Amino acid sequence: MTWYADLGPIDYFRSDSSPSFRAVGWLGEGHPFPQDEVSTEFFDRLCMLLVDPWDPHGFRGFHECEFCPTDEVPHLRQLSVRDQVAKMGVNNLFVPGDGCVYVAPSLIAHYIRDHRYAPPHVFVEAVLRCPEMHSEEYLKARRELLVDDFMRWNLRCREPRSLEYIHALRTSGAEDVANWAPWWIRTD
Repeated sequence: MTWYADLGPIDYFRSDSSPSFRAVGWLGEGHPFPQDEVSTEFFDRLCMLLVDPWDPHGFRGFHECEFCPTDEVPHLRQLSVRDQVAKMGVNNLFVPGDGCVYVAPSLIAHYIRDHRYAPPHVFVEAVLRCPEMHSEEYLKARRELLVDDFMRWNLRCREPRSLEYIHALRTSGAEDVANWAPWWIRTD
């Protein structure tokens, strides 16, 4: 997997990257990382967000854990969370922060559980206050942080719910942003 320093810039998404993105949990062999216990409340919330994360870039292949033996990889591909499943190594998590968006690979839950990775405190706080994925509150939090980037992602992303986000923007009183969509994606 590609390594990025915690809270540093991340250009993983190439042209869809933003200066407001901050990397969290992009661990790699040969790069030390902080280790400690995390609260159960944080870990549970993180896992719930990973069940169905908003990921505008869709599936880009599996990320493998570089710290686990190769024969253990198949059982790492999912994590059970309250009778639901969070897929490991196939999605990314976008968490609104204070003036930024934290971007973490879904393997972050595995790193925390099995390798004692301790994410930065600001990320922990952002996860604890993150609205439910795909909710209007999440949409508004994302919009307040990165209006132009958020709309650009919705227009270009493979996430099937992108039109739902544009509709939610229109119904939440954000006509100026919602109408920024070009003619070929408008639904009205």
